[in-house]
Amino acid sequence: MKICTLGVGEYFCQTYSKKLKEYTDKNKNIDLIVLTDYPEYFNFCKTEIYEDDVFSYFSKNTFTAKISKKYKTDVLYVDIDSFHIIDDSLHTKQLNTPYFLYDKLWYGDYGHGRFLTYTDSKSLSSDLIDYYEITENFKIKNILEKIFYLPYSEKIDNLYKDLVITKEIWDTKTKMNKPIGSEILYSKYGIGYGEGIPLSLSLIMNGIQTMRYQLTKISLI
Repeated sequence: MKICTLGVGEYFCQTYSKKLKEYTDKNKNIDLIVLTDYPEYFNFCKTEIYEDDVFSYFSKNTFTAKISKKYKTDVLYVDIDSFHIIDDSLHTKQLNTPYFLYDKLWYGDYGHGRFLTYTDSKSLSSDLIDYYEITENFKIKNILEKIFYLPYSEKIDNLYKDLVITKEIWDTKTKMNKPIGSEILYSKYGIGYGEGIPLSLSLIMNGIQTMRYQLTKISLI
């Protein structure tokens, strides 16, 4: 199993690379890969270069699928500022599951808006509906994308292709739409926020089942 994360921006990389170094020193057997525009801060692990001109939250989804596809392995994604909450026993477990695992769904009042656990497919942008040729309304899980586990299977190649296209659609949507509620906070740092929704949709459309699983040692919400 590979573990991957995303670190973009010099201040962010400089700050969290130190914490990540401490984490890898403590857990020496993990196979960590960081997607970053400042690889010099991560000389203690493998890196891949972040090349987008604007930071997109959705990159965590495409990167995770890319790593799974490239190495033909399961991948655990963790936000770079969240390694302190990960269940360390995951490093030694053999999960052996075909399910995409998530720790939580969004629910509750946060900041200036309200997160709910599900989104109706009919409420998605027309570009997404057209791309996936959606004709019926169904519920999409609003996955909390801070930490998740993607199992490798023969479906990964097509999932990665779909996620690359979905990223373009979702990034454009967040650039064009005026942010409301909690989106205002995330829009200050980049585009592609709310990425758990289109990720969940792409999993559904590729026949990858999802399941809640305790990935953290403390509650996320």
